[in-house]
Amino acid sequence: MSGKEKNELIIALTEHFKVAYNVSCSEAKIWSIIILETNKNGITFEEIIHKTGIGKSTVSTGLKKLLSKKHILFETKDGQRKKYFQPSSMNKLFIKIQEEVNSEIDLVDKVIFYTETKKEEFPEHISVDLEIYKECLTEIKIKIAQILMSEML
Repeated sequence: MSGKEKNELIIALTEHFKVAYNVSCSEAKIWSIIILETNKNGITFEEIIHKTGIGKSTVSTGLKKLLSKKHILFETKDGQRKKYFQPSSMNKLFIKIQEEVNSEIDLVDKVIFYTETKKEEFPEHISVDLEIYKECLTEIKIKIAQILMSEML
């Protein structure tokens, strides 16, 4: 991946996190950098400052908020005070998606019920489309449940 493509991915991920997880722009950028720029050991505070271009105080506050929301975690190496930040398990993201899918399925069920009570007023393709959409959501729900179960084993 080229540097330009990576920067575009960081921007896209940052925008996604701002909207999907209601975090500030700086928190979203820090989180994106931690995900995309970390290695096996993690990424240090100083590296985050360098890669984001965000000031020390803002990075410190952003890291504290991301840690409190359990979006990231850190480790220290033997005998060092330096913290190495890493993204937390993807389980939290999967659980959030699962909740959204469940909510969407509930809403689709209500729309299906409503359209069935007024069948003669709705074109048939709407009911068919809603059923197909519900099937797709259900498949996603099952797949996420499988992933979360495999993580627990």
